[in-house]
Amino acid sequence: MKRTVSLACVAVLLVLAPLIAQQGKWFSKIQTLEVYEIRPGILMMPRYTDDGDVCEVGIERIRYSPNLISRNTSLSREEIDQIVDELAPPGERGPKPKGLFGYDDILQMGNGYTTIETYENVSVEIYGDASHKCNQGILAATIKWNKRKCKAESPSQH
Repeated sequence: MKRTVSLACVAVLLVLAPLIAQQGKWFSKIQTLEVYEIRPGILMMPRYTDDGDVCEVGIERIRYSPNLISRNTSLSREEIDQIVDELAPPGERGPKPKGLFGYDDILQMGNGYTTIETYENVSVEIYGDASHKCNQGILAATIKWNKRKCKAESPSQH
């Protein structure tokens, strides 16, 4: 009886070993991301310069966790402003250059829009869905440090 069980275990291992090895090869081709939950349900994804300084930060609401799949993935303008103040305080951002009428740039294509707030040292891009009313459709934002060049992504990274 013990011999039959041992042979069955060996047979299962022989069948599973190539599958496990193949899965390991597949996972090795996938880019690893650095992600932090900076507030409950809000993620931050940094990018770095060659020297290790933060050059860009992506911000978005979590859509999936083991406990929740969220259909409400929008951020409020208040949340974005608070996070920007924490990650790039006004003293670090520098003043806003005096532009035409003092307005931010807004680009719209179809139902999507991008608001770009430019400061001396940092730019903040807010991406939204124009089909939602009154900025309720903010999907994500990025903070980019203007004088820092991010590492180039390798061709295999997307």
